[in-house]
Amino acid sequence: MATFSQSDFCPIMDGVENLHQIRLVGVEIETQRRDTDMYNWLKKAKQDGVIANWGIDGSDIEVVSHPITATLVHKGGEHFENITKLLEENNCSVNPRAGTHINVSKIDGDYKYTYDNLMWLQIIFEEQFRKVFGRSTHWAHFCPGAMFQGKNEDWRNAQKTKMMFDIAYAGNNITNEFSRYHNKQLMITDKRNRYEFRGGKATVSHLEILAWSEFCLNVVDTAATKRDIAGVKFKDFLTGKYIEEYVTTVMAQNKDRELKSKDLSKTVGRTKKLTITDSQEDKIY
Repeated sequence: MATFSQSDFCPIMDGVENLHQIRLVGVEIETQRRDTDMYNWLKKAKQDGVIANWGIDGSDIEVVSHPITATLVHKGGEHFENITKLLEENNCSVNPRAGTHINVSKIDGDYKYTYDNLMWLQIIFEEQFRKVFGRSTHWAHFCPGAMFQGKNEDWRNAQKTKMMFDIAYAGNNITNEFSRYHNKQLMITDKRNRYEFRGGKATVSHLEILAWSEFCLNVVDTAATKRDIAGVKFKDFLTGKYIEEYVTTVMAQNKDRELKSKDLSKTVGRTKKLTITDSQEDKIY
């Protein structure tokens, strides 16, 4: 399975002097493979810089983009468009059980409580996030035991630290609304140098990828710049050319996903510090 690593989460671009001060966005797209010649065009796409990496996840191709700046996302994300065209030209179709992951990088100005805020935003706006991404994922509910196994201690610790299945299995240590007995539909995981949004359904739509990227950027920026997120409204995340177009077209045409006035006006109340427990230790974020 292809994935971003700490070393390769950097863009191919010119004129960026300090990546620690520039917010980046990258995507991982899972699609169903169709053609027997896929290894040739995937290898060529990586060699030509169209994609950063690729791998096989079950019966799917998982394609990884080079991260681009938030500014380039808002300008239309030409790099993302090249990837979606590549997948469409090679007859890649959508696997309804697969997903598209949006990765948003951390920058120097992010506060230490950013991830705590992200977890609360997920809890409070779970229903609304699910409408935006158009998918229900059971990954958090059925925690993959393999994540806690293996001989590589560093890998195990890195994978389980600050990941959403910690919360899904926290039992009585946090509110009943977010316990192991309730299936969570969206996850935001902390990957040390970035936050990964795992809620998006599999897609080869350029509009969807750009809309989700803008949405995730807005969520991270809100979590990173506000020590107290009380008063944040869901509509605060829906600013940007592509997320606005997506809401008024794709989402509005689906009754189950259409955002009502109560969705837009939903507001964060008082939050508290989360204590997350695994079998070995308490973690407080």
